[in-house]
Amino acid sequence: MPASYPGAVYSPRAVVNKVGVSYDPTQLTKIYAEDKTKPDAEIVAIETELGTNPKGTKADVKTRLDDVDTAIGGKISKTTAGELAAMTEKSDLSDDDIFLIEDSDSANAKKKTLLSSILDYLTTIFDDRYSKFGNWLMDGDITFGENTSLVLDSALSVDGKYCGITEAGTAGAALAFGDLCYFNGNDSRWELVDANLSDGYDAKLGICVLAAAGDGSATKMLLLGKIRADSKFPALTIGKPAYISETAGEIVTAQPTTADACIRVVGYGNTADELYFNPSSDYIIHV
Repeated sequence: MPASYPGAVYSPRAVVNKVGVSYDPTQLTKIYAEDKTKPDAEIVAIETELGTNPKGTKADVKTRLDDVDTAIGGKISKTTAGELAAMTEKSDLSDDDIFLIEDSDSANAKKKTLLSSILDYLTTIFDDRYSKFGNWLMDGDITFGENTSLVLDSALSVDGKYCGITEAGTAGAALAFGDLCYFNGNDSRWELVDANLSDGYDAKLGICVLAAAGDGSATKMLLLGKIRADSKFPALTIGKPAYISETAGEIVTAQPTTADACIRVVGYGNTADELYFNPSSDYIIHV
């Protein structure tokens, strides 16, 4: 039967051996029906796989394959090392941009995802695991370059807010937010300080920013920074110093005048309610 491909898949004429003839592959000088039917079956399989229009709109199959090869080569290199170099870089990403990924849960199946999905995932990671960079433990030095700084919040918004350097500790008594405290070296606990306390006014100072229920409770002290305690603090004078009060746990804007009382600056007023806490290491005793 004459060839009809690619107009149609080849339909070979049936061929069989004569009666009494059995195929023997060792007989190299004889031709059997199997010598004809097997190549015919292969031809039919190939033509079926290619379909009846293997050249598409091109002049022939070779031209079509050459054009496909050229088109693919212009997008991605046929070698792994050249794939990235062959891609056109896009710097202005948008939420609908698509990324190819390998899904490790599905035997590394190739899948796609959107930039918006990647950003949502990263946000979840930072919010859930690091609480917007909260509670990070740095295990190396942090170097500030020229003209860079650690910036405190410009203005504390409401009562009960603070920012700065803090230290966790243990309370030696019930403490409230804004209480002025000293670190008691006898038991390593934070306790209320006043200008008449002989073993406290000259010690390490802090202001409570985590209230404590009582002796032995966890607390946190602001060692340097800004704190707003509207009801706890007196009306502060902007730019002027505040001192240890003769009342335990409080600050005052006027120097103590009682004999033997300590005069020690603990900070300066940023506003009437906001204190820049920076306790001086110097003090004098009123005569």
